[in-house]
Amino acid sequence: MMKAVSTSVFMLTLLVSFATAQRVPKHLEEAWDAVTKPFKEECIAKTGVNSVYADRLFLYSEYLDDRALKCYLACLGKNMGILNASDEWVKDEFIRQVAGITPAMFESCMDETKFENDVCEKSMTMAKCIVRHLSI
Repeated sequence: MMKAVSTSVFMLTLLVSFATAQRVPKHLEEAWDAVTKPFKEECIAKTGVNSVYADRLFLYSEYLDDRALKCYLACLGKNMGILNASDEWVKDEFIRQVAGITPAMFESCMDETKFENDVCEKSMTMAKCIVRHLSI
């Protein structure tokens, strides 16, 4: 009986998670996956992120609360040149390379990250902010 209740609670939690997940339009997910692809293997190796998490990050808008995934985002940002050596966002590069981003959206999300000192946390906060702005 207890096992059935636990299974039911787990399934309900999963359904609620999927129902409330924010997704961006598929063409943006695919564009983000493509622009980061040249750096994917290097950043997976550097951060130790689970490759399934890295694979699903952009294509399925799955931004998990995982330290290695957050650092994977930072690694991608640095390799793309949208995050500089001082861990600051490079506005022009960000807007040029990240499909769907407007200057106003960038400023809004940058404001959310400006007091974050941990580059991994900063990268995940920026990513989640962008997804919030663009979700369908």
